[in-house]
Amino acid sequence: MKQKNNPNALLYFDILSKISHELSIAMSLETAFSIILNHLTTLDEIDAGAFFYLKPEGILVLEKQINFSESYAKAKHHYEPYSAEVDLLLGGKTQKFEFPLVNDFFQLQKHQISASWLIVSPTRLNGDIVGGLIFIGKKTIQNPDLLLKAIENLSYKIGGVIGRIESEKYLSEHQKSFEKLLQSFHNIIIYNK
Repeated sequence: MKQKNNPNALLYFDILSKISHELSIAMSLETAFSIILNHLTTLDEIDAGAFFYLKPEGILVLEKQINFSESYAKAKHHYEPYSAEVDLLLGGKTQKFEFPLVNDFFQLQKHQISASWLIVSPTRLNGDIVGGLIFIGKKTIQNPDLLLKAIENLSYKIGGVIGRIESEKYLSEHQKSFEKLLQSFHNIIIYNK
């Protein structure tokens, strides 16, 4: 049986490929978030996106957003450990919600965000949820399952970037400590001569 080409699938795979390439050389978390949000918001269906970081104490904060209204961008987005937003992410599923939302997740309705749907996707690092991507749009999604899978895939990728950046930070800190130790030995040897 011959399979019909899905233009949305080809577009999604093209965007995923570009994002994967750019993430492989991204130097900072800010850059990584920008790469994902900038590419995905080029899709007709997606109007805006954001990344929320889950701090170790369980508080969820907005890290990066693109294309949201100025009032939304300027507002303080800080959600307590047992808030609906934290519970939604800790549920561990990439999900799509239709507007109006039963619960005003991420204060979207409070800021009168014009959208017909919301997608939420948890971001994991070593299996633990460390944040989440959210996207909103007005247009009907032609292939929602495919878009949800693409966003879920990117959530895993951003988790990998977080892990890489944390590892690089850890190595850098330990390298500095080792260099200080070597310098101390050097100073002891020179002063004891």
